[in-house]
Amino acid sequence: GTFWFSALVAVAAAVGAYEISVMAREWGGRPSTPVSVGLAVALVVGAHFLAGSSSFLVRLAPLVAVSAAIALLWMLWRPKTGGVMPAWTGTAAVALFPAGLLFHAPLLRALEQGGGWVFLLLAVTFATDTSAFLVGRAVGKRQLAPAISPSKTWEGAVGGVLGAVVAGIVAAEVLGLGMGAGEAALMGAIVGTVAQMGDLAESWL
Repeated sequence: GTFWFSALVAVAAAVGAYEISVMAREWGGRPSTPVSVGLAVALVVGAHFLAGSSSFLVRLAPLVAVSAAIALLWMLWRPKTGGVMPAWTGTAAVALFPAGLLFHAPLLRALEQGGGWVFLLLAVTFATDTSAFLVGRAVGKRQLAPAISPSKTWEGAVGGVLGAVVAGIVAAEVLGLGMGAGEAALMGAIVGTVAQMGDLAESWL
């Protein structure tokens, strides 16, 4: 159900904000962990209520997505040594990165066949990670991003996308989402590519 789903997402956002807050302190930052966690939960709670409404406020979703991306880029590019980031900007960035992205989960769940779309997203993401690992372990030779994650290879990345395509087609058919094989394959390829970009961003952090 949507309430329990949103509650689970809120917990995930809180845990993510806590973990990133700990990392930020290791970089010399001064985010307020309780405030970051509270903001993260509040964002997901807000998304839960927006999902149950046809209000124009749902248009906030793209704004939250952009804010989350900016927060991530800001944390990635700022020097990790020397200087101290202001507490309020660090607190906001720490909350926005996990919760600004998870903000979309309740909105996705509230769509028609929302449960199916959530399962599709998870299935494709898991298939990407597993396929990339197995292919990279078996035939991977050329490093994808040695300075960020030395174990990742180009061969593994391609295998991850191919696994995502297969998972997208199978999941769309099993879940009855009304997509053709071509649409499902394209969806899988997009999600598989973005999932690996997110994985690299996490490794960079």
